[in-house]
Amino acid sequence: MARIENGILGGFNGNLGPVEGYVRYGIAYVRTKKRKRTTPPTPREKIQRKRMEVVNNFVNSMTDYVRIGFEEAAQGKPISPNNAAKSYQLLHAVQGEYPDISINYAAARLTQGTIELPLNPEAIAEGNGVRFNWSYNTSLNWSDRGARVMLLVYAQETGKSYYLFSGARMTEETDFLELPAEVKGMQLQIYMSFIADDRRSLSNSIYLGNLVIETLDLNTMGISTEQDSEQSQDKLSGKQYWDAKWQSNTIGWDIGYASPAICQYLDQYPNKNASILIPGCGNAYEAEYLVKSGFTNITLIDISPEAVKKIRHKFEHNSQIKVLAEDFFRHKGQYDLIIEQTFFCAILPDKIKKYAKKTASLLHEKGKIIGLLFDKIFEREGPPFGGSSPEYKAIFSPYFDIKTMEKCYNSIAARAGSEVFIVLDKIQ
Repeated sequence: MARIENGILGGFNGNLGPVEGYVRYGIAYVRTKKRKRTTPPTPREKIQRKRMEVVNNFVNSMTDYVRIGFEEAAQGKPISPNNAAKSYQLLHAVQGEYPDISINYAAARLTQGTIELPLNPEAIAEGNGVRFNWSYNTSLNWSDRGARVMLLVYAQETGKSYYLFSGARMTEETDFLELPAEVKGMQLQIYMSFIADDRRSLSNSIYLGNLVIETLDLNTMGISTEQDSEQSQDKLSGKQYWDAKWQSNTIGWDIGYASPAICQYLDQYPNKNASILIPGCGNAYEAEYLVKSGFTNITLIDISPEAVKKIRHKFEHNSQIKVLAEDFFRHKGQYDLIIEQTFFCAILPDKIKKYAKKTASLLHEKGKIIGLLFDKIFEREGPPFGGSSPEYKAIFSPYFDIKTMEKCYNSIAARAGSEVFIVLDKIQ
């Protein structure tokens, strides 16, 4: 039985006699039904299957990265960015004779575009990760100079990739990618690309060679091996921890722009004079959006003096914004709206109930929290720390009327299906 969804002249879904129909990327297809094969694969088929296996293992380890890198290549075609990336590797980056087929890492391409690459790119092992250096070409146009670096390290032994989507600008000439201790002693393949602020224009990726990190350990990762709880907490969430992150520019879950979900909510928020607080503001992309949208009373808090120095410089000509170097839990004030964007997930799990109580105390009588929370559990010790909606409801319900706490439908691609959007009204 088949279902015609677009009229008598449209395609169909389902089985119809000896054929089956389906629609992919808006295009209708018809093919004969698959039959169980009774003959062994030919030598040519074995080669092609092995080539596909090698490419799939490589590209699937970095799906979110190549989704950005090949989005334009897939536009207008009945393929996904992921498949476009695989097609490129099959044509250009597979080497060897069956059965010894492998990826030619130097020939692989993870992003493609027209932004001109910088001069003298290099990658070196440093501390608990990889330091990327380059020199920007002063003849580049201003938009390309402002592009941000995208970093990726592929551990071929485990088939895992580690990456940063939006790092330092090209004019800063350096960035750092922190890596987990598990990659110690492994052969690492290193790549770098650049992406414009519009998230559409990119450079081709550049292969920076391979290296082995021999010195990674738990202490260099900032993960406490001490029994003392205060030292442990500071290593995972205190001022020194975050200051070190900012100084080395290793805020790995910074997406590089204001969250679309938060922007959409702010677009319909009526009071442009509302007092707004963004705790743990990081690079404060949401604050940039607020200013552009006409909001006039914005307070930013971050515990890191290094972060505050950068943010104050960023907003030095914006009288609408006040930047404070404070511990959120000691802050005093009254606000109409608190915006939550990757601050809650940076708090140690034993402090999240305190966060709920503190936010309620900082809000006016009809104040509210809006924003995003991770709806997933992370494999490695945070930050970021994960959680689930039932857990969040139990934490916030003593202080807030939960108006919205549901799967976010307009998350960025890298976090699709792993966030909940919240609107919490302070209980009167």
